[in-house]
Amino acid sequence: SAPPVLIAEEIILLDQALMKNALELIVHINDTAEERGKLERIRELVQQHPGETKLVLCVHTGDHSVFIESKGIYSVSVTQCLVQSINELFNNEFRCRFKANLEVPRPKVRYVPKQEESQEKEENE
Repeated sequence: SAPPVLIAEEIILLDQALMKNALELIVHINDTAEERGKLERIRELVQQHPGETKLVLCVHTGDHSVFIESKGIYSVSVTQCLVQSINELFNNEFRCRFKANLEVPRPKVRYVPKQEESQEKEENE
């Protein structure tokens, strides 16, 4: 049997993949005075990167985590620049997570058995 073959239909840059496939950008912050003070800077960064991806803040309060979903005005364009800027706010700790779009495109038909081909021709005539 022949070895499996992989055919790439599209090759995109990482930034483009983030923008295209992220449904949500989730930013994790701790409920401390220091980190609460960084919310204004996060707002500024988000406004500099407007887009279609929903922003979600996950606030860790010690025993619990609270998720706060933003409204449309705070939707973002997820880029490496935005993610890096947010992480730099928190001393380069990785604070951003992504909820990916898991929708898979329909595969293209690459092979039609001969029997089906002849039936299709008859139907078209």
